[in-house]
Order: sequence, then C-alpha cells, then structure tokens
Amino acid sequence: LPGKGVQSPSAYNYLLYVLRTYNKITEKCLLDCIKDFTSNELNQRRCLAQNTAVQKYLKMPQSISMRFQECHIQQNEALEAKAGWLGQ
Repeated sequence: LPGKGVQSPSAYNYLLYVLRTYNKITEKCLLDCIKDFTSNELNQRRCLAQNTAVQKYLKMPQSISMRFQECHIQQNEALEAKAGWLGQ
C-alpha cells in the first residue's frame, strides 16, 4: 500500500498475521489466565501462562507449514512418477 510504509502485499499480509496472532494471544490470556487486575506486575503464574500461549500459537503455523511442505513433496513425487510412466 503506497504511502503507508508497507512495501508489498506480502509484507502487508505478514503484518496482519502478526497483529492477529498478538490479538489472539492477548485475548486468550485475558479470558483464560489473567483473573486478577490488582497489580500491573507479571507474577510467576502470569509469565507461565504467557509463555505457554506464545509457544502454542507459534508452533501451530510451523506445524501447518511443515505439513503443507510434506503434501507438496508427495504431490511432486506423484507427478514425477506419472510423467516418467507416461514417457516410457
């Protein structure tokens, strides 16, 4: 988007992805983990909840990406085998 400091659609999509992930983590923490707003300090329970949520949300896209790569490799191998079979 010209004039907005974002260089390409992929950069814009990545920024949206980061912001959505941040919002999901924040919402999940507020709904599930943080029940006491009497202090602005992070206690051990809050830190553990935060780390667990961040790890969960960072591992999910990585797992999906790995599975997508596996499927892509299998499809390529199947196409190569089919092309080899047709070429004989």
